[in-house]
Amino acid sequence: MPFIDIGAFGVTTSVSQGENLTLTGFSHDKYPNMSSASGTVQALTTDRIFYTIDMTGGASGSGLLNASNQITGINSYENSVTNFGTRITSLKMDYINYWLGSPKAHKYGKNVTITKQDILWGNLTFTSRKADKATIGNDYSAKYIYNNPNGSSYLSLYDKNGKWAGYINKSGSRDLVPVSYNKNVTIVIKNQWFWGDLLWKTKKHSTNDYLNQTLMAKRYYTLGNGKRFYSIYSGDTWLGYVNSAYTK
Repeated sequence: MPFIDIGAFGVTTSVSQGENLTLTGFSHDKYPNMSSASGTVQALTTDRIFYTIDMTGGASGSGLLNASNQITGINSYENSVTNFGTRITSLKMDYINYWLGSPKAHKYGKNVTITKQDILWGNLTFTSRKADKATIGNDYSAKYIYNNPNGSSYLSLYDKNGKWAGYINKSGSRDLVPVSYNKNVTIVIKNQWFWGDLLWKTKKHSTNDYLNQTLMAKRYYTLGNGKRFYSIYSGDTWLGYVNSAYTK
């Protein structure tokens, strides 16, 4: 018998208390016939929908349909008080999109530093590699994040020139976040640079210009390799980021 595509139900993360839902499946008491029952949503938690729909064994795994024939959850459990199912959440939608071959990109927009020698992947099916080991302490712009059904999230990394570097497990990196410092430091090493960014793209000043001068380090950032960079000011003028090893 040839395969006939009769369409598919939509899926939604939207569901509200009091909403009417319909369950269609193969309950034991109606088997081998398909049957439907309807009821209202009694309560919601982050991951579950509780409802008044009558069910028996055999209907587990059937979709819970709203009035627009969109699946809001999966019928899963029954007890003497109320029946309940697994709610379709935004995270589960990410998993569904991944299984359908269209991973969902979420904007991340942060600079990160590499903390582990994890693989830089060339795709999210993990069949190709950009690098076997990421370099600890390297910094990247993490533009997007993807949630994977394996329970991990993956960052899409770009280098200082805007070139895509690959996907890395988020656990192998750390966001570059400032730590308040507000201490005076003196530049003691010459022939080095104040940087205009933490991706090392723009040089602002030479340390020669401020050698033996006392400046204000308002904040610092720690890279994955342990190196610390100060955010340096002369009065109200920002000079850039400089390696703390060039100061005392």
